[in-house]
Amino acid sequence: MLVDAYIEKMTSEAALKDLKKWRVIQFASILPLILCMVWMFYFREATEFGIMGFFLTLVVGVMFPEVKADLAATNFLFRQELATHREEIQKLLTEQLQDSLKDPAPTA
Repeated sequence: MLVDAYIEKMTSEAALKDLKKWRVIQFASILPLILCMVWMFYFREATEFGIMGFFLTLVVGVMFPEVKADLAATNFLFRQELATHREEIQKLLTEQLQDSLKDPAPTA
């Protein structure tokens, strides 16, 4: 029982750490996109390579970390809900066990 609680706590902390990591990556992924835009405005034209670089940076640098951050957030929320449900089930089982020990069923 104690080991399960420890494992659950550690996995929850790992999920929260993973979520924070992807949020930082998500924020940092905007910087190359801004740099690509600055270069296009600096040279006053958007070449084919500049446009391709912009959209490649957009897809790989922004959208992928966004999806991974959402997955990490979902994982963290599911782990929290699972822990809550386990506590509720444990509480209900304890109550049922105590009730059955207090009032044994009449035997005929």
